[in-house]
Amino acid sequence: MEKINEKYYLGSNKNTYILYEKKISASGKENYKNIGYLSSLDAVYNSIIEKEIKEDLSILNNIEVIKNLMKELKDFTIQYTAGSDK
Repeated sequence: MEKINEKYYLGSNKNTYILYEKKISASGKENYKNIGYLSSLDAVYNSIIEKEIKEDLSILNNIEVIKNLMKELKDFTIQYTAGSDK
């Protein structure tokens, strides 16, 4: 599993990407909730952006938040594709 940012992680198998969201339990234990099976990195990124906007609609009015999220995703893509000789 690869870390996208502090909140999202990406897993994969030979057929699909698996998007996980990191959750902290009441006891402080880290858990990873499967939030989607996706066919492409574009679909992964669209899912993250949609989820973030649905959780906080004020993001739509804050271009800096959107730009920062897009930068995180771009940086992850560069690191992920550079390290994947799979």
